[in-house]
Amino acid sequence: MSEIPLSSPEKNKQKDDARKFVIDGPLSRELLDQHHAGGYNMTVDWTVIGAGSETKIACKEYDDGSFGIWRVAKVKEGASRSVEREELSLEKYAEAVSRPVKHLEKRRYEFELEQNGIRFSLKYDNIEHDILFLLEVDAATPDLRARFDADAFAATYGYGITEVSGKSEYEGHAIVDFLKTLK
Repeated sequence: MSEIPLSSPEKNKQKDDARKFVIDGPLSRELLDQHHAGGYNMTVDWTVIGAGSETKIACKEYDDGSFGIWRVAKVKEGASRSVEREELSLEKYAEAVSRPVKHLEKRRYEFELEQNGIRFSLKYDNIEHDILFLLEVDAATPDLRARFDADAFAATYGYGITEVSGKSEYEGHAIVDFLKTLK
């Protein structure tokens, strides 16, 4: 999956309206390999939490040892969330996460999946070492995104899948508190 260049305006501000699903177990290595999923470890530290907004520092460590660090600000606008990203240096990272408000670790895989001629971008998260498994599904337009067939995904790959889009406990920093109820 190609990454949008950091210098691109689309990288700095975009919508964050992917559909979210809980799946009942970890996706198989076979499924991830079949779809050429790229994986990395991600550490997320929230530094500011406000009513309808949050700022977090996301550090991605790729399997080849390289890494990327971003300050990510999200603002809720009605049913949508807008996102602004800024790449950070190691020095700025250390300074920014010296006192996080909340902390989360996950393994993320990104891949594409086609259903009924529509290409979907998927992000699969194994959160806090097998406590929760989330799948984010996006497409080129909201209409195409809505056509993702969760039942077909479940039937094809053998996973139980439940949509949780719009449920606040699965959005942003609230997931950290929600995870405590699952442990």
